[in-house]
Amino acid sequence: MNRLLVVALAAALALISCKNDQPAIDNIIHLAPGNAAVIVKINDLDRFKSELINNEFLQVFKDNDNFKKSESLLNSLQYISPKGESLLCLNEIGKSNFEYTFITRNHNDLFAIDSTIARNIQEIDYESRSIKQLTIGDDEIFSITLGEYFIGSSSRLLIENTIRNIEKPFSNPELNKLFLVAQKNHASTLFIDNKRVPQLLEGIFNTEFSDSFQKISDWTSLDLEISADAILGNGIALASDSIHNLLNDLKHKDGDVTGVQQIIPATMEYYIDLGNSEHLLATPVKENDSLFKYVTEATFIQLNDGTAYAFNSEEPLQFEERLKPYITNTDSYRNETIWQLSENDLIATHFKKFFPKASVGFASYINEYFIFTENEETLKSIISNIQNHSVLARLTAYDDLKKGMAGVSNIEIVGNLESMKENHHIFSDEFSDYIRKKDLSSQNFIGIQYTTEDDFSHLNLYTRKNNTSRSSSGLITQVFNTTLDAEITGRPQFVINHRTKQKEVVVQDIKNDLYLISTHGKVLWKKRLDGQINGKIEQVDLYRNGRLQLAFVTTGKLYIIDRNGNDVSPFPINFEKPITQPLALFDYDKNKDYRFLIVSGADVTMLDRDGKKVSGFNFTKAGSKIINTPQHIRVGSKDYIVMQEENGKLDILHRTGDSRITVKDNIDFSGNQVYWYQDKFATTNNNGDLVMVDEAGRVTPLPMNLKPEHQIDATVNTLASISENTLSIKDNTVEMDFGIYTKPRIFYYYDKIYVGLTDLQAKQTYLFDSSGNSIQNFPVFGNGDIDLDDIDNDRKMELVTKGESNNILVYKIN
Repeated sequence: MNRLLVVALAAALALISCKNDQPAIDNIIHLAPGNAAVIVKINDLDRFKSELINNEFLQVFKDNDNFKKSESLLNSLQYISPKGESLLCLNEIGKSNFEYTFITRNHNDLFAIDSTIARNIQEIDYESRSIKQLTIGDDEIFSITLGEYFIGSSSRLLIENTIRNIEKPFSNPELNKLFLVAQKNHASTLFIDNKRVPQLLEGIFNTEFSDSFQKISDWTSLDLEISADAILGNGIALASDSIHNLLNDLKHKDGDVTGVQQIIPATMEYYIDLGNSEHLLATPVKENDSLFKYVTEATFIQLNDGTAYAFNSEEPLQFEERLKPYITNTDSYRNETIWQLSENDLIATHFKKFFPKASVGFASYINEYFIFTENEETLKSIISNIQNHSVLARLTAYDDLKKGMAGVSNIEIVGNLESMKENHHIFSDEFSDYIRKKDLSSQNFIGIQYTTEDDFSHLNLYTRKNNTSRSSSGLITQVFNTTLDAEITGRPQFVINHRTKQKEVVVQDIKNDLYLISTHGKVLWKKRLDGQINGKIEQVDLYRNGRLQLAFVTTGKLYIIDRNGNDVSPFPINFEKPITQPLALFDYDKNKDYRFLIVSGADVTMLDRDGKKVSGFNFTKAGSKIINTPQHIRVGSKDYIVMQEENGKLDILHRTGDSRITVKDNIDFSGNQVYWYQDKFATTNNNGDLVMVDEAGRVTPLPMNLKPEHQIDATVNTLASISENTLSIKDNTVEMDFGIYTKPRIFYYYDKIYVGLTDLQAKQTYLFDSSGNSIQNFPVFGNGDIDLDDIDNDRKMELVTKGESNNILVYKIN
């Protein structure tokens, strides 16, 4: 409510009618109402308002109901011009209903009152004192003066409490200490009663997270420094010795430097790191209970797909030895050992105070950290991110955050705002729905640190807008890792979802089941086919209405299925003779008048979009078996259909199937297909030559010294080849490790050429640019042929490949 708008009027009246027997007040803090959840000490009101209004991060939330109330209060303060310090206090009056109190010194120019404002003023006698009640519309303000101070509140009860307690003003030892050391050169200082603030924050944070404030300390102060692009808070946290909380457990303990950013995935939501954590253990009952005895750092990690706990030990060999009694099974994932554990409460038992709800089932030792997770998939995801260098340490935004924080701390909490908004792990349901619509990518991280010293803790809070001159370009993050029901066969492909215009993944398993997997890794459907798909899955728009279908062949059928996995009539069409080559799909004039070319040995059948045989296509049988997918090549206004025969003949045909170019020599085909490259038909022979055929049918072999079983890909101006361990891209050569490589594939997106391939022996997927330079942070783990596309239309590329035998990996190149 916009109640401070009327503070000025009430105060003006109070100045006139103040009593002579006011008590002496030695400190403004003693006028604060008892049980305030938050007290803001304002040293410079104009500067304070300006900082809040001009901070880019806070302005993101200006349309939220919770923040509109705060903004309304600040707008009202334009009528008040305090000299020196003021207090703005928030008290809970009734469940979840907060009222404010504003306290400042009286002076002649305190108020600028617009005489045109309609108002009603009443005096209320209470315990021999006069309370001024000013009403404007639905807003009420109650006020009194005590000595030289004006006190205005939205609650009559708070003013009455102030009057009743005149002889015994509010005094809290912890708050008094914090108030005395608050910096006067900052526009404001925030004082938080950790026991009462959860109710104030329940509209933003969920109950569990709000309640965690009570477990840290009793009172907290923060001297705030707010600029356009950053919020910095430096302060102190105090805890009473008589109350158990986290800071009491950390008293007189040195902080530590964390290295956990080397193993936390870049897409994490938040982590809580406890440095020098050995003393935080529950007292062991027996020797086996001392598993964590030598642990020097303990970290809780909240991920999008689960939780993890990481421990650094000064005696890792002893830790592993003590862990053995709890190990029931040992497995391996990407050359890292995974242990299955017998006791889910292993961490909760040893860290009762800090991780009482920890449930774990799997563990691994990676990069000097023992990592525990509840499920195996979460642990595998962490391993994948570490191996792909997709960790916090690689993010420039995280690096910038750390530069603004202390190097040593006892507790370090870092949150990734862009990730946190997608789940309800911290925010309330209502606020989660609100914040999910906000773009927080420009200010990714917020950090909080506690560093103990004697019987108090230094507190640092920091968040800053990302430095756009420094980026984390090239960071590889794993978008999803989807496990199928059986071993994957063939190449996973991206296909277009015509509804969202994004890309999804199609892939088949060894049981002949075809899967469609969403942009986010969810299996949308699974369809059993009569056999294995031969070659590439194409997409068509049979009805010319923008709705796309999948088209492909197995050994016995031509399938057309819709995006829901249903057959499109009259397909599938059966063939008596086995289909021996992948489907050749032609759309000559880009008008969706499709032609489906089916190859069965040397036999060729062309069908139209209705599944009927095209009678005008005259090439129905080759002189020998066709050894590759027939190609349609358009050069200017000319159409060429190109087929390679086992006997070395290259057929170059008209649309009608009649010969268009007579190739003068046979070619000893290497198995690679024909491309249109540098204004000629191009392929390779078994001698390792690049064979060029011009439009007059002349054959020119160009020596390339390619080894047997070499593979190529080509576009109009780019040729890529892999020959043993030598990768060639245009005129650039890259010496790879010896291995078994998939075909190099050329992709062209956003004016950039990519060439990708996988070493099946080493299970490493590589990506290069047209100059043969490796794309940053490649290779990544991969175990099959690849596809590359921008699947979510954010101009960042995604790559799909096979991971383990039955799972699909999709990576994003940031």
